[in-house]
Amino acid sequence: MDGASRRNEVAGCGGLIRGSNGNWFRGLPINIGWCTAYVTELWEVSEGLKLAWNHEFPKVELCINSKVVVNTLRSTKGV
Repeated sequence: MDGASRRNEVAGCGGLIRGSNGNWFRGLPINIGWCTAYVTELWEVSEGLKLAWNHEFPKVELCINSKVVVNTLRSTKGV
């Protein structure tokens, strides 16, 4: 998953889901609109997990490059 936003400007995100064999399963391009980089990253995680849930993947490995979002997801308080 990866998102892009510069300050509070138009943002988008995308990602891809691969099967356990590493083959591409589905892409995920999303035009979010106006928001911060942090919200963009949270949005992409949410949409990626929803897609995996809807396709009933039994296990999910999430790869993101935002330390702030990782810390948010690990916190007991959540978002």
